[in-house]
Amino acid sequence: MAQTAPDGELTFDVQPAYQAVVWQHNGITNTRYKLTARQQKLLLYAIAMIEPNAAEFGKIRVSVEDYAALTGLETDNLYRDLRETAIAIRGAPLVVDHVEPGMKRPMRRHSAWFEYVDEADGSGFITIKLTSWLKPYLLQVRREFFQFQLGFALDLRSEYSIRLYQFLKRWEFAKRRTLTVDQLRLEIGATEIDRKGNIVRINLEQYKHLKSRAITPAIEEINRETDLSVSYTETKFPRSKAVQSVTFTINKNLENLEKLRPVTLPEQAQLEFPGAQADPALDTATLDALAAITKEFGLTRPQELGLRAYAVREGIQYLQDKAQIVRSQPRANVARAFLAALRDDWKPPKPLPTKKITKPREEKKAEEPRGWRDWVLQHYPIAEIPNSFGELQKLVPDVAGECQQDLQKLSADNSEAEIRQAPSNGEDHVPAETLSKTRSLKAMVESALNESR
Repeated sequence: MAQTAPDGELTFDVQPAYQAVVWQHNGITNTRYKLTARQQKLLLYAIAMIEPNAAEFGKIRVSVEDYAALTGLETDNLYRDLRETAIAIRGAPLVVDHVEPGMKRPMRRHSAWFEYVDEADGSGFITIKLTSWLKPYLLQVRREFFQFQLGFALDLRSEYSIRLYQFLKRWEFAKRRTLTVDQLRLEIGATEIDRKGNIVRINLEQYKHLKSRAITPAIEEINRETDLSVSYTETKFPRSKAVQSVTFTINKNLENLEKLRPVTLPEQAQLEFPGAQADPALDTATLDALAAITKEFGLTRPQELGLRAYAVREGIQYLQDKAQIVRSQPRANVARAFLAALRDDWKPPKPLPTKKITKPREEKKAEEPRGWRDWVLQHYPIAEIPNSFGELQKLVPDVAGECQQDLQKLSADNSEAEIRQAPSNGEDHVPAETLSKTRSLKAMVESALNESR
């Protein structure tokens, strides 16, 4: 509870719990600033200490000991670190496109998160005060707001994760959000600005570095530590490989719904699109199907309620398809497997294409030299003749080589002898037996002719 200090100023000194709720107007995400992870955690810790319905910010007294216990920081030199962190936030530029009642166009306001920082007086507290003009974004917010539990943000280690988590919570109601790469850099603090709001430095300028060092690690950490389950897709410029924009898909992380003790939150935040404030009613058949899935996989009541967001956006068939994938094989923990199937969008297993069985090609046997067995028997009469010439080559390669040379030489000699015996005039050589038969036939013909005369 807020108290009134002796000087009449409102003071907030009740330290927030891990489950404390941080309330912010949607417009708070349209700001430019660059803070480290530790600085962001102190800022959110301070925002969680103020009462959302208070009329003024008042002074916020942060207990060094309680802050260390909640954030898991070591107490050694923590006061000095906390003081330096608060002073750094006080000096960091904050630029907002601010709109006040009666204004037709937003004006760019240059300021800082903290109006002042008082060092501790030995009581173990650091006193800070939020800049007064931020009241419309943090106090008495009844329209166009979002909220999240402080513990989820404190569990994140990366400065990009904390900024992206808040952005995604702001657009959680819409389920999807697309923004250009340049817009994304501003939203997650990947750019550094001066006090005029001008960009003076772009961190991770190449998109591949922004993706590998900021976007992907942040998404993995958010999915692991918070109440959101997030994925994203990229859209490239026409006829180009360069990424133009990124689309985030935002769901409830059913595995982490009970990570923090439940707190009483409004059933539905006041969002800027009245038509999107309530999910469409689900019919009885869909509710029965959700109840059956809950019972089959042993889900809790909060997880069952979280399934409704999937049923509204994707349809009950989507959930039933994921359930069938989980059933397709034994699982050690069916509840965890089903939640993972939703989170990672598991696809049905595809059978491996059947490969045609091809018979191994039979190796052609090397042609054996003709007469090699006779050669071996002639030169080595008492030797046992192998079954094949290849075996002879393996057993006694020198003998096989000598055999091959001799047989090749013999073959060459035979060929030369045949050539010498062939007629030199090119006429076909006729065997003597055929010639004798031809002559006898001629004599018989001549004899027959003489007799006819």
